[in-house]
Amino acid sequence: MDQEIKFSDLQKDSRIPNMYQQNMAGVCLEWLIDETYIVYGTLFLSIAKFLSAVKTKDHKNAIVFEDLKGNFKMAGVVQHHENNEETDDPGNWSFIITFDKEDVSDCIIHKFNDVTFYMFANRAIFEYYNYGFEHGDRDVYGLLMGAVDVLIDWLDKNAEINGAVELEGFFQARATIKDGIKEFSVVPSAELKRIIKDDAKISK
Repeated sequence: MDQEIKFSDLQKDSRIPNMYQQNMAGVCLEWLIDETYIVYGTLFLSIAKFLSAVKTKDHKNAIVFEDLKGNFKMAGVVQHHENNEETDDPGNWSFIITFDKEDVSDCIIHKFNDVTFYMFANRAIFEYYNYGFEHGDRDVYGLLMGAVDVLIDWLDKNAEINGAVELEGFFQARATIKDGIKEFSVVPSAELKRIIKDDAKISK
């Protein structure tokens, strides 16, 4: 039987905040180390709210995070699944976070550095945390992209010990090694999946 997964609390565990602060110093951005969870909460809340706004039943939609050279980092994907049985069930929505570029190959692509996503990020950090991005779009890009980079780096460094971290109400992330290959996974919270939910059930 598999051992129960023990997730460290991003809001209490200092490892990711320390890595994040070092990353931000490297690009001349400042953020209080004790409030790193606000950046991660804003990141995942923005992804959910953005995908909820752009989702369509006919096509998969993805919000894609790339570095300045266009290298794929992470994506949020939303897809509608029709109910094939003869019932009144309208179907359901799936919402995933992926590190695999192949998962967005058949999606309508929305880029993270689009001004529309920035609007969602600004709204999310203000409405949920009563914060703002002091320097506008530069902060949105730098702080949120930095959060993606640090999360990937943390998962990579902790794969050998089956590292697992969570931010309650937002996501759980895990890293493992299978057949010598590192595998990363991020599962959005039930709260974020409810944002995606329309009048249909959310897929489990």
